[in-house]
Amino acid sequence: MSEIKEFDIHIVRCPTPWAIGPTNLYLIERDEVCLIDVGVKTEDSISSFFDGLKSSGIEREKIKKIFITHGHTDHYGFAEHLREETGAEVFVPEIEVPKVSDGFFERMSKMIKERRDFFTSMGISENLIPVIEFIPEHNAQLSEPLKKFTPLKWGERIDIGGENIIAIPLPGHTAGHAGYYLEKSKILFTGDHIMPLLQFNPLYDMTQSGEFDFHILKKYESSLDEILNIRPTIIAPGHRKILKDVEEVIKNRKNFIEKVRADVLEILNSSENPVSVFELAKKLNPSLQEWQILFSWTIAFCILKEYELKGLVFSEERGGVRYYGKV
Repeated sequence: MSEIKEFDIHIVRCPTPWAIGPTNLYLIERDEVCLIDVGVKTEDSISSFFDGLKSSGIEREKIKKIFITHGHTDHYGFAEHLREETGAEVFVPEIEVPKVSDGFFERMSKMIKERRDFFTSMGISENLIPVIEFIPEHNAQLSEPLKKFTPLKWGERIDIGGENIIAIPLPGHTAGHAGYYLEKSKILFTGDHIMPLLQFNPLYDMTQSGEFDFHILKKYESSLDEILNIRPTIIAPGHRKILKDVEEVIKNRKNFIEKVRADVLEILNSSENPVSVFELAKKLNPSLQEWQILFSWTIAFCILKEYELKGLVFSEERGGVRYYGKV
């Protein structure tokens, strides 16, 4: 366990089964104790949390509020278990409520089965479809639906005893992702908004009809400006290390997105034939394995749709797959 000592914040790292590594859980000591995010519901994760709690000297019943940044299992997995143990009030961003509610993974599984044509239209090969189909089953095993929680609108302020915490809109990684800003301490808890690899997982935000908002990349970029506007001195992410050079972090992320946009045009210019979204994503991420591309192809899709609207790119359908080429 580590700390942001000058602000009475304890960091507990709970293991996950994924390459991103442990989830950072933040215990904030004010007049009452609050928690930002909760890890996956596994024995290792839960025991790591309570070990960290003990090391911090905080008794579990002192946790009064739990804030969830977004509805992925490594950020709310054992929140219901903890709510029952502590009686804490759990806050969930309003748009993320369906993801933490009962029946979500069943609905996701049904959508995947009914919309195989969407995934094949992206150029995802048949042998990868079972990997996609396993995602809801796997994540259901790592979480428990929340039975009682308070939906939170972006912009809402919550008094945590001597300081306000504000829900900041940070859409991108998920449609309703929120950051939590400690107004007096100027610390922004960003969940998965600032990640080493830019990932928008479409399965969590696709509708039952298989629709996906390709404007999400633009919304993500706007939320980077939102971070600059509130001027935090510390970014506390959901994984890995604390970030203090906030302006540099945001600048690098914006530059990265612009580079990907340029790379997309370069790949299309150099390709003899139009390419599918998945082919393009593989060319953009040559070091990743195919199954890893399943979690990053949406960036390529968003950029292609942007260029198509601008008339820079055309698309055509062949054999159930949509291909894109430079005009």
